[in-house]
Amino acid sequence: MYYPKNKSQTERLFIFRSLASCPKNETKFVRMLNLTLMSGDHKFSEEDMLTMLTVMSTVSLGHETMFKFMMKNFEYLSTKLEKTVWEYFVKTSFNNFRTEEGLDKATEFYQRNKRHFVSVDDIIKNALEKVKIQVDWVRKHLTPLDGWLTNALQEPWRPHEFQFRDVPSFVIG
Repeated sequence: MYYPKNKSQTERLFIFRSLASCPKNETKFVRMLNLTLMSGDHKFSEEDMLTMLTVMSTVSLGHETMFKFMMKNFEYLSTKLEKTVWEYFVKTSFNNFRTEEGLDKATEFYQRNKRHFVSVDDIIKNALEKVKIQVDWVRKHLTPLDGWLTNALQEPWRPHEFQFRDVPSFVIG
């Protein structure tokens, strides 16, 4: 892959957003991670790597792929990546789980490999705590939300006219 360093930051951002948002299969994400993080030819700047990780982490498949990639390559990545990129990669890999299953998988992986994560221990603990809070919130509120939604969907829809009190009367007419 030829990736010229003379591209403007806007062009580089566009390229990463296009690449990271379009894959529908894990193989393309893995290839992108291999090209940017594992390759030793330094075609990508630290900023490029951070941008790519940010864009990938916003897509569910991208986040899942990042975590699997980290599980498989964490020893290499922890020693070869710049500190900022490694910390951000760990944070985004652990931070985006939304289910109890994801929390369990991340916690188990962390506990099993704790000695390798000394430099990012606080980052992982904070990420897991955030995920735990989100999972607990869902556990507590899912049943009431499901009940409310079920009831709301059973009601016939009636159009409503809303009075916006924060809009000045001269704007309304």
